[in-house]
Amino acid sequence: MKKLEKLTLAELNELSEKIAPAIEAAKEKERAALVAKVENLAVEAGYSFAELFKRPRKQRKNLKRVYNPQDKSQSYGGAGPKPKWLKEIEATA
Repeated sequence: MKKLEKLTLAELNELSEKIAPAIEAAKEKERAALVAKVENLAVEAGYSFAELFKRPRKQRKNLKRVYNPQDKSQSYGGAGPKPKWLKEIEATA
């Protein structure tokens, strides 16, 4: 096989097109082997794979709703940016 420095641009592009799928296949093969290895380690330790990698659900804080004293139809529950009316109230307090 020729040295890379001696290949033409067309030859390098052709080689690149052949290498990319091979790289992806090798990554998938290694990933599958690693998953199997981790599953075996989990079983040996007395856990299931799902037990180790399940994500706990986020607990929502019990936030109290704040209402605009001038317009009771406007409220803020603590999620997202504070509304302008609440910032104004906080600034005067």
